[in-house]
Amino acid sequence: MLKKKKGSLKCKDIIMLVFLILVISIVILWKPLRFDRFSLIPSRIDWVDCIKINDKKYYNNTFPREEIDSSEVGEKLGKVKFVVSEKVSNSSYKFRNFDASYLEKGTNIYKVLNNEDLIAVEIDGKYYRYEYKLYK
Repeated sequence: MLKKKKGSLKCKDIIMLVFLILVISIVILWKPLRFDRFSLIPSRIDWVDCIKINDKKYYNNTFPREEIDSSEVGEKLGKVKFVVSEKVSNSSYKFRNFDASYLEKGTNIYKVLNNEDLIAVEIDGKYYRYEYKLYK
């Protein structure tokens, strides 16, 4: 018969240790991995055409998008980093800066001269306006 060494781990102890490591890893990585994108029960979500920049949401309220003249376009703010409508199934998802509902990843975003409530996005060499609205 084999004798157990004093202090050796039982199978039950190993399973508990692995479980604890897994739980701690999920808690630590929750925000960086953006687990809030996903829902346990995927659902169909009707996203509104918007983009979040500098903690403000800008909306496109017209279809087709309203074009603006390039002379109104100011400095570049950045690019779309994440397309919500393609990857998120959680209806309570909170937008982060440079998240957009429908714009392609990499779409350039610009200030609009003399208007803090507007931004412009560049699509196929044309500029389209998005307007800041305070929605809940």
